[in-house]
Amino acid sequence: TKSEKLSEEEYEQGLRQACQSSIITDLTVYVPVESRLERAVLSREARKTSEVLATGWRFKPPLTKLFVELPPPTLEDNAGDLSRLLRGLRQRYNLHNISADFGVVKKLAKVLRDGNWK
Repeated sequence: TKSEKLSEEEYEQGLRQACQSSIITDLTVYVPVESRLERAVLSREARKTSEVLATGWRFKPPLTKLFVELPPPTLEDNAGDLSRLLRGLRQRYNLHNISADFGVVKKLAKVLRDGNWK
């Protein structure tokens, strides 16, 4: 995609911002001399400083890794993998209103079976 950081001429020359690019095949990367860090800069020891930026708040990450052990499907309990996982999360952690995107659902069967339902 075009960027306001690159001129039209730079874009036409094939320059792209790495942070704005998605890699879909093998590639060779050229870093312009003016963008390179010299070895001395890279080997210099980082300054150790710390500074309190905010107080009075609690860190609460948007994701949490939880352990769930699910019973394998049976003839009596033949719920789908996602339903089985959501039920396990409700029972063990009292979690509700959980959603999973298609990529997660697509991998779920293999992950559950390879992990022995854990």
